[in-house]
Amino acid sequence: MVVKTGFVEKCDKFMAFCFFALIYFIPISIALSETFINLALVAYFIKRIAIFISKIKSSDFDWKGLPVHKKAWVFLKHLKPIENWLNGPIALVLFFSVVSVIFSQNFSLSVSGFFGKTLQNAFIYFTFIECINTKKRLKIFLFAFFASVTLICTNGLFQYYGGKGFIHGRLFEGQVSSSLRQANDFGSYLLIVTPVLFCLSVFILNGLKEQISKERSGFAFFSSPITKIVILCVFLLSLACLGLTYSRGAWLSFALSLFLVSIKSRKRLLLAMVFLLLFIVLFGPGMMQNRNDLNSFHHFIVNNNRLLYWEGAFALIKDYPVWGTGLNAYSFVRSQYEIDWGGYPHNCYLQMLAEVGIFGFLAFIGMLFVFFRNATRSIRKIRENSLRVLFIGFLVGFAAFVFHAFWDTTFYSVQLASLMWVTMGLIFSIFNISGKEMAA
Repeated sequence: MVVKTGFVEKCDKFMAFCFFALIYFIPISIALSETFINLALVAYFIKRIAIFISKIKSSDFDWKGLPVHKKAWVFLKHLKPIENWLNGPIALVLFFSVVSVIFSQNFSLSVSGFFGKTLQNAFIYFTFIECINTKKRLKIFLFAFFASVTLICTNGLFQYYGGKGFIHGRLFEGQVSSSLRQANDFGSYLLIVTPVLFCLSVFILNGLKEQISKERSGFAFFSSPITKIVILCVFLLSLACLGLTYSRGAWLSFALSLFLVSIKSRKRLLLAMVFLLLFIVLFGPGMMQNRNDLNSFHHFIVNNNRLLYWEGAFALIKDYPVWGTGLNAYSFVRSQYEIDWGGYPHNCYLQMLAEVGIFGFLAFIGMLFVFFRNATRSIRKIRENSLRVLFIGFLVGFAAFVFHAFWDTTFYSVQLASLMWVTMGLIFSIFNISGKEMAA
């Protein structure tokens, strides 16, 4: 195929830069996050259209002789994402999302939700895996990610001890939220990165120094004394903030992540249990003081309004079981019911089932199943220790994030939804990069 590789490479570099900026600003600014997402997507389509134009202008391609439907097919083929684990599953999710738009109880809201959320999120994943495809770009991305985590966690401690954060000036009201709107959102954000830092602290700082330093990898810096100290400090910082969120769902999800990362080793499992016990000892009293609805299981559920929230979701699921209320139309339809709470049900899976119906819901669950199946099967294929540790850490963190969605609105937060799809892309990119290293 005849194409100006210099222009294509510039598009890739620009897309990568947008993701470096995006991962830094996700917890800080919705506006900046949306800006860099849109810029990355524009660059993706410009790149693909440039390749398409180069193709039809090539001397060995008879573009004029093709019928209209074949021309359309050639064009769409050039927009197709690169081969990865999720092309088919995501296509199925998008298909049933379109169906839910067609049958929506509020067509305009559903159209807006499809193009502004669902389709955009899918292409965040596709664009990410296309441009974060080298170790150098992965290193820069991780540096931006951990730098952002350090800043946000520092702001969280500042909010706790000073009563007010230095980013956005959010007040401390019993739970640390840092720069995000709610403590539960901050907890969800930390669920992605804290298990990674835990893995790096435990695995790399305890026994992999010689193996990593011998690798011809750009990640050998993990064995340096300075990096060890930085990783440990950022881990403790993120752990402190996770504790101070006093988010029960985030705590439970973090406990799950420790179990998952330690399940194949009795020694690591014992270490995780001791670690979790210390975590509860340190932050449990604060939880009891700030979240006094923990005195009984009844108060845990009822005083937190979860049953009331879920009651509304079940009412919608009962009335719209097949195609749902329509994508992005949950709150609109829910407000018409004679139940006190008209907002989100604080359970992403119930909300999804209510909005897109049983087929759309199963398509999404199927996508997650395919992702985790492929990811877990790929762990042994990653030969490089440093990449494998990162892969396992982010995979476990993503599992905790997905589990937390049972208790909150993580999939429907602009910032957290973007983080979710970026993390999925990151996990695949780590595997993809490791495969390139083996081939080389």
